[in-house]
Amino acid sequence: MRKIKLMIVDDEAMVRSYIKQVIMREQLPVELVIEADNGLDAISFSKKHNPDLIFMDIRIPELDGIRAADKILQLKPAPQIVIISAYDDFEYARGAFRLGVSDYLVKPVRPNEIADVIKKVAGMSPRLATSLDNLRNHSTLEEQVTKYIHEHLDEQFQLKDLAKAVYISPFHLSRTFKQTTGMSLTSYILKLRITAAEGLLTATSLSITEIANKVGFNDAAYFSTKFRQINKVTPSVYRDEQKSRDFEQ
Repeated sequence: MRKIKLMIVDDEAMVRSYIKQVIMREQLPVELVIEADNGLDAISFSKKHNPDLIFMDIRIPELDGIRAADKILQLKPAPQIVIISAYDDFEYARGAFRLGVSDYLVKPVRPNEIADVIKKVAGMSPRLATSLDNLRNHSTLEEQVTKYIHEHLDEQFQLKDLAKAVYISPFHLSRTFKQTTGMSLTSYILKLRITAAEGLLTATSLSITEIANKVGFNDAAYFSTKFRQINKVTPSVYRDEQKSRDFEQ
């Protein structure tokens, strides 16, 4: 696990000190801690030090955390930014997710939350960090999501599992994917599952229940309902139709 450069942006010295104490006590993989108490310095220090991770408060002087994050996320390579602020700021923080921040933590932040974020970023390879930068720019989001879904096609995973795999927040993943593809994640996942089922119905003699399980449905009846919604026929009828077409050819 590599050591990372961390920047803490908060106008409360006590908060910055607390995070540094957690890093020392837990022996977290941090090689450099940069401190800033306002948004303008946060931007300047980001350009100078290229931090891997930034803990950013929203309510800071000079330039608030949202606008500072917007400027910082345009840098190449862009760091991971985690907003740390009061619960009352959550609606305000939604704007930060739209920009591409990685997560939102509510004060007072627990040591294990700090450790989890730092370890996750430290575990990223430079190649992965580059791909995350691309994700923020929406260029490879569909590719990353499709890869994960295909690798876990027979599993019942949740949005949080998918978001964790591509290292962005569930809120940001859902919103960005819809903006990029014009399709909700739920609809896209269903489409991939049904497409895989079509292939299995055509190319194998597996039962409907077995195929349902292989494409992530625990309930064969529910699978058949969803299949029919998309294809206008049941899985059994679809299979018979495909066999007929193959025979005619």
